[in-house]
Amino acid sequence: MKVILKREFDETLERDWKLLEKKNNLIIFQTYDWNKNWIEFNNSEFKIMTFVVYSESKPIAIFPFYKKKKFFFNILKWIGNDISDYLGPIVDKDYLVEKKIFDKIWDEIILKTKFECDLIY
Repeated sequence: MKVILKREFDETLERDWKLLEKKNNLIIFQTYDWNKNWIEFNNSEFKIMTFVVYSESKPIAIFPFYKKKKFFFNILKWIGNDISDYLGPIVDKDYLVEKKIFDKIWDEIILKTKFECDLIY
């Protein structure tokens, strides 16, 4: 399993995200287009930090975050947190994630953000 940090909405992220969209029953707040539009609308102050999880070169999960500076703190937040309560990772329904595996993924995300972010909100 590999966790990759993406700092922009590029062709690879779009391809992987839309593949997960086709395979899973997502709500509007989880779609690539909605997340990209939210970032573009708020681009002046936020930096994207989206994590894509791969298993055998296939995307199995996406954790769409952005980083926001407030006072002295860098805060990692879910994209769209200001207008939606229905946020969280996008996980391939065919890939059953056990707690142990999810914890490993989460630990990897924490490791990749610990020098850039002071808290996750």
